[in-house]
Amino acid sequence: MFSALAFITFTGSVPLWLVHENGYSPDAAIIGWTLSAFAFAGGVGSILGGFLAPRLGPVLTIVGAFLLTLCPLTAVIASEPGTALYFGAIALAGIFIFVPIPALIIIAQEFVTRAGMVLGLGSALAGIAYIALGRVQEAVGLTNGILIGFSMVVPAALVALVVLLRGAAPATAATE
Repeated sequence: MFSALAFITFTGSVPLWLVHENGYSPDAAIIGWTLSAFAFAGGVGSILGGFLAPRLGPVLTIVGAFLLTLCPLTAVIASEPGTALYFGAIALAGIFIFVPIPALIIIAQEFVTRAGMVLGLGSALAGIAYIALGRVQEAVGLTNGILIGFSMVVPAALVALVVLLRGAAPATAATE
């Protein structure tokens, strides 16, 4: 749920940030390029995650990628829109936030027989949490609210770490 909230914050709030904080028109091409670059990078990240997870293990792949995601997400907001740094940060953020997805799907299937429902529920809860985040954005400002939403990758990493470490013993015992 937490990583999905960071994703929804990017796709829902960054376009608003471009318009309200940076003066772009609501139909400016940079909004489309921003979302397209993030989505394309996410596809690359999913493929990369499928390659890395069996080699690095789920803890490093999931927790490491979520923690690495925070820096480029923050750099998106800190950089000048349209610059190479801006699009580079978007690409890295998209890659890192999607690297854990293949490993998360496999682990969810190991923990729960109805993994698709659990993953879907997490996304639905993130959508509901985004409504609350919108109220927070109104109270603290759009940029600060975006940073709060982006920071949700940290609790995502911590929850994943706890679940993976707690689940490691039973999973290994079951396979022996």
